[in-house]
Amino acid sequence: MSDMGTIETHSSTDRKATQCPVCGTGTLQGKFSHVVLGQHNADYCECAECGSLIVPEVDWLADAYASERVDPDTGAAQRSIICSLFIRAMRCVGLAPKGGRVLDFGAGNGLLVRLLRDQGFDAWGVDKHASMAVARNWRLESMDREEAGQASMITAIEVFEHLADPHAVLQSMVSALVAEGMVLLRTTLYDGSRHDENWYYLELSGGQHITLFSRKGVRKLAERCGLRATFLPFGFHLLRPASCTPIGSLRRGCLFLLSGLFFSFARVIGLCDCSRSSIDKTLVTGA
Repeated sequence: MSDMGTIETHSSTDRKATQCPVCGTGTLQGKFSHVVLGQHNADYCECAECGSLIVPEVDWLADAYASERVDPDTGAAQRSIICSLFIRAMRCVGLAPKGGRVLDFGAGNGLLVRLLRDQGFDAWGVDKHASMAVARNWRLESMDREEAGQASMITAIEVFEHLADPHAVLQSMVSALVAEGMVLLRTTLYDGSRHDENWYYLELSGGQHITLFSRKGVRKLAERCGLRATFLPFGFHLLRPASCTPIGSLRRGCLFLLSGLFFSFARVIGLCDCSRSSIDKTLVTGA
């Protein structure tokens, strides 16, 4: 579960793209421009092929991830709880592995790893730039098989919108999986017919959201790596080998009901009130 202040930390992660980094082929057409971090000019372009929203030229990530900046991610704890409950529901309906290793890519403070371990998962975190203070004994430097072994599932929660080269990262994940392993993503999807320059998910005050995926973009990225994308409830996207049996509507419906029940119970007892983190975000960012 990522504290995304830890994924992209230096200028080598900036980019200058001429084609869409999501589908790999689409041309980029200008949509609008913004000033991010109060000082950097950013052009947002839409891919003519997959419809994703891309910032093709990025040269401010070292500034965006500077340690002295205020951390705008006040929802990290809430998100970890939600994701751990969702993965638990996935296991209950037979969509998450009952055994095998789970890797959380961009694990940040390690809270999701700790929560999953408390549920009986063999969970580990991968983060080169964070100490994973909550689960430091289960921190890995990379997804390399010599260190990490092979994973049954890799999670990337609120990570892929930060990546300059999502295809390279997803391909490295595929290499770390067992034969029928899966990748669970969570990122808010872009829809050009509904979202404009005022879309909250641009996160202009943070300057870290540079790759905003469309639904088609998630499918195209998955296909480039030999995977099939299945869109699950509550904003989760499951990528599995194309050879796997498709997930039926009945199982997706059961997942929706069970995870919704888990979320509702957590909210009733005060573990899942995202309205408070939203208020705190306004306090720390002034936005």
